[in-house]
Amino acid sequence: KEQLKSQDAFMFKAQVHDSGLFLVREDCIDQVIPVLVKCMTQSVEVHGRLLTLPVAVKLGKSWGSMKEYNHVT
Repeated sequence: KEQLKSQDAFMFKAQVHDSGLFLVREDCIDQVIPVLVKCMTQSVEVHGRLLTLPVAVKLGKSWGSMKEYNHVT
């Protein structure tokens, strides 16, 4: 399996409030999104308790055209 390289497959573009905006090559979407979700949902300990933030993924060519991404592995 070919290993993903961020400079080839995706790029972090911006953070807006509690959202992250990534540019992802269309042919890499099904490979990149699970990796990003896994990274973003890593639990961290805060004041002795584990905190895991939920992540929702949307895809689209613009903010207004974004649709929920529900990839089943």
